[in-house]
Amino acid sequence: MQTIAAESMLERKVVVTTSPLTAVDGQQGVDILICDGSIITVRPVQPGDRAVLTARFVTGAGPATTATELDDLCRPDPHRLVDVAADGPDLIGVASCTRHCGDSTTATIAVRVAEAHRSRGIGTVLVEHLTARARHAGITRFLDDVRSSGSAMPGPGVTLIGSDAVQQAVQARDRAGWQPTRRPLPAPRSVAVVGAIRGHGSTGFEVLRALRDYGFRGRLYPVNDSGRPVYGVPGFRSIADLPEPVDLLVIATPAAEVAETLREAGKNGVGSAVVLTGYPVTGDAGKTQRDLLRIAHEHGMRLIGPGSLGVLNTDPRVRLNASLSPARPAAGGLALAAQSSAVGIALLEHATRNGCGVADFVGLGDQLDVAVDDLITDWYSDSRVRAVAMCLETPDSHHAFARGARALSRRKPVLVIPGRSIGTGPTHDRDEELFAQAGVIHVASVDEMTDTARLLVDQPLPKGDRLGIVGNAGGLTRLAADSARALGFTVVPLSPALRRQLPGGAGNPVDLGVEATAPMIGETLGIVARSGEVDVVLVVIAGTRANVPAAIMRTLGRVLDDKAQPPLTTAVVLTGSADDIHRIGVRGTPVYRQPDRALRALARACRYAVWRREPLGRRPALGGLQPGRATTVIERARADSRGWVPRRAAADLMAAYGITVLPASWAGTGMTAIAAAERVGYPVMLTCATGSATPCRLGHVRRGLTTAAAVRAAFEELTRSGCRSDQVLVQHQPSAPVELIASITDEPVFGAIVELGLADEHGARTGRRAAHLVPLTDLDAGRMCRSLPWPSSRTGQDAIPEVNPSAVEDLLLRLGRLAENHPEIAALELNPLHAGPNGIVAANLRLRLTTTGPQPGR
Repeated sequence: MQTIAAESMLERKVVVTTSPLTAVDGQQGVDILICDGSIITVRPVQPGDRAVLTARFVTGAGPATTATELDDLCRPDPHRLVDVAADGPDLIGVASCTRHCGDSTTATIAVRVAEAHRSRGIGTVLVEHLTARARHAGITRFLDDVRSSGSAMPGPGVTLIGSDAVQQAVQARDRAGWQPTRRPLPAPRSVAVVGAIRGHGSTGFEVLRALRDYGFRGRLYPVNDSGRPVYGVPGFRSIADLPEPVDLLVIATPAAEVAETLREAGKNGVGSAVVLTGYPVTGDAGKTQRDLLRIAHEHGMRLIGPGSLGVLNTDPRVRLNASLSPARPAAGGLALAAQSSAVGIALLEHATRNGCGVADFVGLGDQLDVAVDDLITDWYSDSRVRAVAMCLETPDSHHAFARGARALSRRKPVLVIPGRSIGTGPTHDRDEELFAQAGVIHVASVDEMTDTARLLVDQPLPKGDRLGIVGNAGGLTRLAADSARALGFTVVPLSPALRRQLPGGAGNPVDLGVEATAPMIGETLGIVARSGEVDVVLVVIAGTRANVPAAIMRTLGRVLDDKAQPPLTTAVVLTGSADDIHRIGVRGTPVYRQPDRALRALARACRYAVWRREPLGRRPALGGLQPGRATTVIERARADSRGWVPRRAAADLMAAYGITVLPASWAGTGMTAIAAAERVGYPVMLTCATGSATPCRLGHVRRGLTTAAAVRAAFEELTRSGCRSDQVLVQHQPSAPVELIASITDEPVFGAIVELGLADEHGARTGRRAAHLVPLTDLDAGRMCRSLPWPSSRTGQDAIPEVNPSAVEDLLLRLGRLAENHPEIAALELNPLHAGPNGIVAANLRLRLTTTGPQPGR
């Protein structure tokens, strides 16, 4: 058996009791965002789950064994907890925790996850959730259950997962049917550098030198045509000559030789490869890169690059620096990634110069195989990584990035520099909102990223926005207070009791004067930090020839490291000193040169902390969903059309998700229009639908037609204004006081987005529109609905009396589920939507599907 340390995955405070395990069995299930960005429900097992568990998990040696196993799982037992993971009605995981008879603080955990769902981090979630419940009953030690052959075994397609495998399940990926068996980030025991030749300046030589100088813990092998030693390391003429199959191969050969090198690597059992060689963006580069990917997949290799800056792993057990960056960052909790080599060099240089410790760096290059979403999945469960920072230029799979980043942000901060400018105005505001929804901290520069990352890596998250300022620089502290208020901080007045403890009864900011000694500043900081009246502390120190700034920094570090001090988000500003100090104390409190930089970093941390505290919401069950039928419609439409989908097929797709689209008839002539109007019933509307790829032009809708004469006149007006007769649609006009526009768009960074806005009488969007990332929860849909600028005559103070909010929210959830399940949707617009007290219906729609599939192997 293997002991699982409960403290490694849960908070360290333990409440020891001997209460029955069933004491917490009555709790409700919770919806949890897992590592692939989707939402599952974890709840206690119920007697009614027996049939589903039988079908999914258990095939014993005989009926009696199966019945016993299931009875144990589903029957209440004072010494056992059982949780299930549910994806809708399907149970896809089950975990049990059984207390030991002779030791009330120890329990055995067994976890089963269906094979088809092992790549989603479900095992980890079950273990964490189950151990959290068990700790309420006094269990502090958990053992992994290794099943004997006499027990009921998992059925076909199901794997029993132990504690180590639970962690590894988070890292598994599945791309277009290819299931890699190795992690994307190597922790190799052996590395070979192909193209390592003698002589400073060559790519291969410099990488080999970096590996050796950084202190790589494994075995190094230079490979070159001569087989001569390089940098004191014995060389080899080919990969086949190496004494072992290496874990990692670094390729620094000319582009024409990369494919053959990779093929030879695969034949000789190489695990992963980093291709430093870049390819031009013209010519046959695309085909060549596809060949590289095919070779890697054929041999089960993970491939980083081509055009990679290299990789870095500061784990003291590994000490891997297979990169071309001259920086040598210290070990720490920040994981970095960049596609561009120049940006990667800047990230590492800034991290090193500012004392921000790095756990991993990956130069992604062209992301042929290993991509941003792979790194997110890997770092999700890596305990060394406490924050993630990346420059995101072209995510290989933006759907996977958006979902994965949202899940990762629930565990640890994620900072992103977008590779494209997000502009200004409404588009900028919307993009900022989408970053915030994902919990991703958007920064505009490498400086901003480093400033914020070094705060988040080592400091606790703020519990609120109450800011206390302590310092010896009166004017500077007052300016800092003004800047803080502008950033949303509350510079709280200190209580009279607290002020009586401070020198001179100082208020907030607490200005001690430039002559304040290091002990005085340290004591004051401790008093403010222990007061409970502030959530965040900014210390502003002006260094002079007389006050010895280095001594003040040492004192502050000791105060902040004192275990009697509560963990409080703290940043220090040191100006006027030549001392190169970037962090103080064991807790690694960051030191900045300007108050504004420190405050902006603190403000980002506060906003992120607020997002972390917000409830996730639930992913409610939606009736009438037919995803299989929708898949059939999409496959047929992609085969029959070039992106844009005919109206009838688009309406069929909406029907598969319970979204009603008004029937329509094509007119053709005035008499046909009148016949259609009489068939559907007055009042009717006539619309000029100029093709599925083109929205209705302004003014090309005629509404409120109640007679045959009105229909004929409207038809003639539309055709005279440029609409072809065979483009006129006739529809019944619902009695609905509000018209809306809803859409699904596919963004290059965020993936699928659901949007909602009000429409005018011409079908144009008016006012603010609400947008949200997929997947949507009930709380997301509610916030979108409430955020629209509903006309006050319709809404009153707090409600939307002429529109059923539940119907609008239900529509948004259905659109979110449609986008979530079918990433082939490139664009969908429902315009207009007629919304009233009795529901919501779409009058017209446009649907475009992606015309190309994913890249080979992805």
